[in-house]
Amino acid sequence: MPTAISLHSVLRPKASVTARRLLEEMVLLDLETGCYFGLNPVGTEVWERVQGGAALGDIIAGIVEAYEVARADCERDVLKLAGELVERGLVSVAEPARNP
Repeated sequence: MPTAISLHSVLRPKASVTARRLLEEMVLLDLETGCYFGLNPVGTEVWERVQGGAALGDIIAGIVEAYEVARADCERDVLKLAGELVERGLVSVAEPARNP
């Protein structure tokens, strides 16, 4: 059963995944599987924010603020990228800790 991804989800990079920036883009390599995954400049920014532990909603808000993009379009694209990263086993999904 696929993991549900929401705006509250936090992606955790798999320990075996390494990332290298190539100019404005990034290449992810899963050292366990040998799987490569390329990211465009916006995808690279998303990945860097994922590594910082931000929830997807916060990542989307930051991308909307940094670029001239409609929130609905950004939300759709970031959630799609998150799904691809999960599907390829490069990240796992967690819900952030909630304050009582």
